[in-house]
Amino acid sequence: MTNTLMNDSYEKTVTRVTRRFADAGVRLGTAGTDADIIMKPPAYRHFLEGEMGIGESFQDGLCKEGRMTIKEFTQKRILGRLVGKPLRTKAFQQSIENSPIVARKHYSAGNEYFGAILDPTMQYTCACFYGGATHLLAAQLYKMELLGRKLKLRRGDRVLDIGCGFGGLAKYFHERFGVSVVGITLSHEQATYARRWCAELPIEIIETDYRTIPAEQGRFDKIVTVGMFEHVGPNHYVEFFEKCKQLLAPGGTFLLHSIFGGGMDPWLEANIFPGGELPTKAQVEEAIKGLFMPMDWHWFGRDYDPTLMAWNRNLKENRTWLERNGYDERFLRTQDYFLQSCAARFGTRIISVGQVHLSYEVIQEYEPTR
Repeated sequence: MTNTLMNDSYEKTVTRVTRRFADAGVRLGTAGTDADIIMKPPAYRHFLEGEMGIGESFQDGLCKEGRMTIKEFTQKRILGRLVGKPLRTKAFQQSIENSPIVARKHYSAGNEYFGAILDPTMQYTCACFYGGATHLLAAQLYKMELLGRKLKLRRGDRVLDIGCGFGGLAKYFHERFGVSVVGITLSHEQATYARRWCAELPIEIIETDYRTIPAEQGRFDKIVTVGMFEHVGPNHYVEFFEKCKQLLAPGGTFLLHSIFGGGMDPWLEANIFPGGELPTKAQVEEAIKGLFMPMDWHWFGRDYDPTLMAWNRNLKENRTWLERNGYDERFLRTQDYFLQSCAARFGTRIISVGQVHLSYEVIQEYEPTR
């Protein structure tokens, strides 16, 4: 009797989940069937758990791509309203004590991994394809050039790069515009890579939180932060901008590049970006009051779709090499799901990428740079 009840319960779950996803245009099925997503029995129950259950099912190999890619599957879920609302993370997660967690969780996944999926400049943020680039490296070079032109970098400028990653942007800024750069990161692996890559250049890499930048660094002519603000947290936005104003010399400007959307997908928060939360435009505008003037807002979130998919192609092409270098199947499945599901979110415009150029005061006759 118990086994019968369990079987009945399982069959009802399969029927319920299958019908629910069929309504969104996704055919679920087991191996050997002509299904969009291939399922193992436990995955059906996990799919009832929403974002966490679906993401973990792909991570654990309980389901995989059939006739449909993860990106296509996520797009269907978004359009069929089968994607849960983003969560709000707890304020304590972005404290100085807890801020290194994301560095250990994701950014310190190994320089071999990032070297395998990124372009030669090691840019791990949205590229700019809208300028006409047809491949990843050209789009990333256009992005770095755009940042430098927006900041109006001049030879001799001293630049602070908050969240400098592997040092590629600092290196480009120096070689292209003749500036010196101080870059900060919380990732030991990134800092080690950046110091080695930028050796003999007027580039200093400091492993620290933005709140603890040494006072002896003084003030900077320009500040840039690309893909770091998502880790600050709403309760710290004012503190972040206050610190940036303290670090910026009078007459200097500040360029912030971030993903926008509000909240964070619970699977991403748990598995990729602990404590992360996407800001909204309104939150930034509120946090900068009395500190900075927003001279320009520039949106190009659609370009993160091809950026992520270029990284995903590199992941697939280098999968065997990565396995030989110690990256296990679960890690690689996790990254595959992360890259493709995020690409779907940018492609369907439920999240975007924005750059806001900030100044102490209104700049007369300001002309936006694109």
